[in-house]
Amino acid sequence: MKKAKNSIAVWILILTMLLQNTVCAEMEQEVINTAPEANFTIEKNRNVKILVLTDYTGTDNANLKNALSSMKSELANHAKINIEYANPEIVNIGKQDGKVQMNYWGKNGYASYTWSGYRASQQYGEPVLTEYRNKQENEKFIYSNTITLPEGQEPLTFYGVPIRYVKSDLKKSESNQAVYSYREYYTYTFINANGICDGPFNLTIRSENRAPNGMWNESYISSYTEPVFTFDSHWSIQGSYEESTINDVIGWDLSSLNYELPDVNTDTFVIFALNRGNTNYYKAYTSSSYLLGQLRNDSTIGKYIKDTDARVYSICSDEIENINLSTNAKYPITFGTNIKAQNISIKDLIESSFDGRSVGEKNITGLTNKIKENVRRPNGNIDMIVASDNSKDSINYFVDNVKNSVSDDVSVSATIIDGDSFETVDTWKKYVTRNNFKTVSNTFYTDATLVLTENGELWGIGSNYIGEVRTGYNSTTKVYGLFGLSSTVERYNRFVKIAEDVKNVYLKNFNGLNTIFIIKNDGRLWACGGGFGVIYIEDPKNGGFEKQICFRDFTYMGYSDVKSLAFGLIDTWDMHVVSGNGVYRMVMNSEWFYDTPRRDPLAPANTKYVFNFGGSYSSSTNLYYIGEDGKVTYSNWRYTEQGKELHNYTELPPNPVETDALGVFKCDDGKYYNLNGECLSKGINFKQIYDKNGLFGVTYDGKLYVLQQYSWTTYSFSDVDKILFVQENNSYSPGIIYRTIDGNMKFLNRISPENTFRLEDLKCYDWESTGYEGYWPTIFDASIGGLAADYLQLGNRFCYVTKDGNICYVQSEYKGKDSYGMKITTFKTVNCGSLDTIFDISDKPVKAISKSKIFNTPLREESERYFIYISDNVQPDTYFSDHTEYFPFSHLDNSVLNYLNANRFNIYIVTPQQARNLKLTYPNVPVNRQQLSLYELIYNSVMDSAFCTNTDIVIKLIAKRYDTYTKHGSTTLTILVNEESVRYNQVYRDFENDPKYSERWLYTHDPTYFDNSNGLDPNSGQWISTPVFTFSKVGKYIVNAQFRDNPKDDDMFDNYRLWSNKSAPATILVHRRPIAKFSTQISEIKGANVYLSYLDQSYDLDHNKSRTDKGIVARYWQYKKSISDTWSEGKPLSLPYNSGIYQVKLMVKDMEGVWSKPYIEEIDTSNLPPTITATPLTYTGEGPINITIKASDNGEDDFAYMRYAITDTNELPGSSQWIKVEDGKKERTITISSDGTYYLHMEAYDKLGQVGKNLTGPYIINNLKAGNFFITMMLDVGWRSYYFDLNRGIDDNHDGITDRYPRRPNTDIGTLKMPINYYNLVSSPRTYIKAGYKVKGRIDIKGNPDSAKFNINYMVKEVTHTDSVNLVKGTGDTYTFEWIIPLETDDKSFINFDLVMKKGGITYGNEKWNDVWDSRNSSRYVFYVCGKATDDLIFVQSQ
Repeated sequence: MKKAKNSIAVWILILTMLLQNTVCAEMEQEVINTAPEANFTIEKNRNVKILVLTDYTGTDNANLKNALSSMKSELANHAKINIEYANPEIVNIGKQDGKVQMNYWGKNGYASYTWSGYRASQQYGEPVLTEYRNKQENEKFIYSNTITLPEGQEPLTFYGVPIRYVKSDLKKSESNQAVYSYREYYTYTFINANGICDGPFNLTIRSENRAPNGMWNESYISSYTEPVFTFDSHWSIQGSYEESTINDVIGWDLSSLNYELPDVNTDTFVIFALNRGNTNYYKAYTSSSYLLGQLRNDSTIGKYIKDTDARVYSICSDEIENINLSTNAKYPITFGTNIKAQNISIKDLIESSFDGRSVGEKNITGLTNKIKENVRRPNGNIDMIVASDNSKDSINYFVDNVKNSVSDDVSVSATIIDGDSFETVDTWKKYVTRNNFKTVSNTFYTDATLVLTENGELWGIGSNYIGEVRTGYNSTTKVYGLFGLSSTVERYNRFVKIAEDVKNVYLKNFNGLNTIFIIKNDGRLWACGGGFGVIYIEDPKNGGFEKQICFRDFTYMGYSDVKSLAFGLIDTWDMHVVSGNGVYRMVMNSEWFYDTPRRDPLAPANTKYVFNFGGSYSSSTNLYYIGEDGKVTYSNWRYTEQGKELHNYTELPPNPVETDALGVFKCDDGKYYNLNGECLSKGINFKQIYDKNGLFGVTYDGKLYVLQQYSWTTYSFSDVDKILFVQENNSYSPGIIYRTIDGNMKFLNRISPENTFRLEDLKCYDWESTGYEGYWPTIFDASIGGLAADYLQLGNRFCYVTKDGNICYVQSEYKGKDSYGMKITTFKTVNCGSLDTIFDISDKPVKAISKSKIFNTPLREESERYFIYISDNVQPDTYFSDHTEYFPFSHLDNSVLNYLNANRFNIYIVTPQQARNLKLTYPNVPVNRQQLSLYELIYNSVMDSAFCTNTDIVIKLIAKRYDTYTKHGSTTLTILVNEESVRYNQVYRDFENDPKYSERWLYTHDPTYFDNSNGLDPNSGQWISTPVFTFSKVGKYIVNAQFRDNPKDDDMFDNYRLWSNKSAPATILVHRRPIAKFSTQISEIKGANVYLSYLDQSYDLDHNKSRTDKGIVARYWQYKKSISDTWSEGKPLSLPYNSGIYQVKLMVKDMEGVWSKPYIEEIDTSNLPPTITATPLTYTGEGPINITIKASDNGEDDFAYMRYAITDTNELPGSSQWIKVEDGKKERTITISSDGTYYLHMEAYDKLGQVGKNLTGPYIINNLKAGNFFITMMLDVGWRSYYFDLNRGIDDNHDGITDRYPRRPNTDIGTLKMPINYYNLVSSPRTYIKAGYKVKGRIDIKGNPDSAKFNINYMVKEVTHTDSVNLVKGTGDTYTFEWIIPLETDDKSFINFDLVMKKGGITYGNEKWNDVWDSRNSSRYVFYVCGKATDDLIFVQSQ
């Protein structure tokens, strides 16, 4: 056991030694450490003010505040953020004559049973009776009492569910008032745990009701099953009504908000986060009542937004954003006395703000993301994609302005996607209707329509019905096959090709049977249909019958070289066939047979058409023959007999072509002629002649002409551009549809509703008799929802061609009459299919912003990225419009959104409001490609995104992000005292990658760099552990930094933590904002004008002594009437007398480029105030100064008194500071003699209380000053030969030993030779002084300070130390001092002096020290220290 213990001890010893060796090794390793490198750059920090107006409570409120607080922490290194939550009091602001919806609440029961019986009634016409057998019935009833509550409240009363019921005996009731009624029924009474329920159920067995006008109804249940009852346990609304009420209108007291305007360089956000949007101020809705009833553009908050140029962000609903109690409250509001009613909505504020955003209801994440993107420090590279269909010049101008709006330190790269680089995403087939096709219809007999195209194709659509054909002695059958294609198809709903190689076509009805005649290009005549005679069929029972002849395919009729056909010229049932072989006439006889065709013996051989003006078999008429050469002849007919002679009539131009207009022909010269040979366009400048269903013309001045009886009539209006359709109306004037000059569609006269493309049902007593202009709109949507590409006439139908080439029309269908006798007509769209041969077809590309160019834009690493879309185009239709006119993002989809989000693009869109929710679909585009609207693109962006009203706002948004930006590496910065702060970008490098342990900063302050120093910074010349962000003292600061590494995170190794080198210095210039100040005086009243003079007292304290312009380099004047919101540029030299109160505003800019806060004076032109001034206006000197104050009443003889106050600021004095001059006295002289800067505030009052104000100054009395600083002795052995003549020793006691040496004259060393002899300006070989020696000196101080001292700054281990050395007053104004340079002062370091004087409670510094220093000695060093006194032999100076 002992041996084991010894063994254990040995192993412990070994382990201990190993551990010690390990520690030693680690210590030895830690000794090797290299000092880090330190550097830094500086730039302005952003100042951000966020004002939040919210009515959020509970979780919503906590989420909002937490999100904003978290955002503030996240942005701490980017901006100084101040978040303020408005907390206005809720007050009564008016009354509302309102209504409240009162709801009846009850608990429902349900009865389910079956019954047999009948129901009968008579309203119009015959009585109606309906029998029922085992009909299932489900009835609802209320078993509880009813409770009335306002909308938004629910019953809290308990009411138990029934547990049983009691059925009554059969009951009867009868009433004979206005309507007789009788009823038999059973009552079921329900019982719950608390007793009898309030609501029964009644089962009606018999009921009867009769009205005096004869109407009646009755019902009877002959048998039924007992009801099965179920019950709701919850309350339900049974009904409601509105109840009038007078509501107290509550709202935030916005007049109580009094926000101080932030600094001009502060980025201000105003956030609206509201849940409460109920504008019915009934007392039950108080918790949801809208609270911004005093929101105005001239209220405190409205002015605050305007004056701070605030960004307005809203996370309210659209409904709340659009509320304006003055215009859209639920019920009218009467605002209280002295309460200004709301005159602007949140949406209005958003639209008027340069950066207004509707972020989305409760979209707190989106809100903070947008703020963060606008506040965080941006990258120095900007990559922009600018997609626009604007002109190249405007796009380039925009890009140039973006570049000019940011610092030269920022690199801007722009990829421009303009109209020239748009890509083709689709192609339309564009359809334009030709005028070279013929349509034929016969609407009185059939809805079949035929279309003959230029290439000879004959197409048909509609009914295939020929007619009802006799098939037996007393039987008929319906026969189909009119188109010659099928005898079983009843109708063709889309175009079918009937025949080819057709020259002309006719559609007629003979004896009730429809027939199609076609003349082919070879001149042969073909026919299909009925009406070609009968065949006699023997019938054994009835003796026989006549079977009508029908052709169900096209049959050759035996005529060749046919030129035309004519019908009903001499007899109702005749047909003329005009051929090269002669003119033949067939006439149906009284037996309904066709006679054998007879050749007209008088017809000329070259006859092309035969024609008359509508004769009949019972009268005489002329039959005209129109020859191919244009010659017109005629023969006379009486009854059905032709005369014996051919007569000449007139002559037309060659090759006439018949038209739909009676007796009108179109000839080879392209003009229209009547049968008399008269040119119908003679003397009228037509731009269009339309020859369907008559002849019509349109002139270039917009007049519409109609040919009637061979003469033109016109209308009074002149807005016609083109006739599109003419409807034949039998005995009525033709209906005309035309396009107006401004692009609308109108119609004239009777037009069938379907031809106005009506689609909604029509109810009227007789629309056919009321279908005139005025019954339906004369302007209608002829685009059919954007489907129509063009229009055409097919027979008596107005049709449109869709953008994909289909021909459509609207068809009506009569549905009978309703119970009031009104006719019901429904309408539907019929798609006829395509018929390409009647259109000119061309390709039209659809162009859009190039997505490939977006996706292939070169991007720099970590750059700031902006996608900017600029377009004024909101036209959705890509078919009719050019790509420079229509919406250019018809293929915006998720791939664009995903790319922009993945690459961190900010999205700014400049487009009209109408474009924001556009999403192009067919028929605006050929293919639906757009997945996202611009709004959805904005809403789903993960970066900053906004709609902007113009490109200037985009520029401003980008510029604001960079307004404090300086390039990494900048070491010079100018900021405002107490306003702006500094951001430090530290650069820490360590060879071993050791982390940074600590840092220290050295600020060397020159308080006299600017005029009017406000003292020495207390940190000047001392190392401090944290950087200074905001400065309270003006002047020039030289800043150095050191960083210390941390090779091992253990304080045992603190000696190995090394400080870096002292960084390169940075310079911070801290200055003040200039002060705008002026006073306005009434110089004279002349005529109807008041003439003004201005005393501009603006200045910049940084330069008002050293520059004659007082440091002001620019001024910006504006003025307006006090009741106006709009400022005018400039300052008025005169104003109309008695025209009200005006405001004049001035802002001034200093040499550093900073604008002052605005200063505003009011001028009352109605009651002129007195004027007051002082002489002199300003003063700088040793004082004292006498100032004379003078007042004037401008000739109104109503002067009361004046008063004045002398202060050290231009701010308004306190009430105790004013000194009142005795009443009526208009002049007073005052004296100022003490040191300081003074301002004279003056006010002059008249007897009506009007006050004239003025401010003069500054009056600067400065009789405390210092100068003539000299070092009179340095007791350094190296300098003894400079001060003493060592060659002329003096033996005072004559013992042969030199007792002293004489002092050389003129050896005091002044500021021009400091640091002493560093620049070899003193006649001594020594260029430094050693630490440890005493120095003596003197300085002259005038003005008798209460105390004076030097703060002497020296370095020990690179840390500034300061000794305070009192100055001792000597003879006159001379003060002396002695001081020993501390022995520990760093070798090769400098020593400087700061003067500190106190007088009358005011501390003064170097600003009172007026010596001139060597230009190379900008830091005003006195000594340069090298070595120590202990290095020298002791030299005893006896004197």
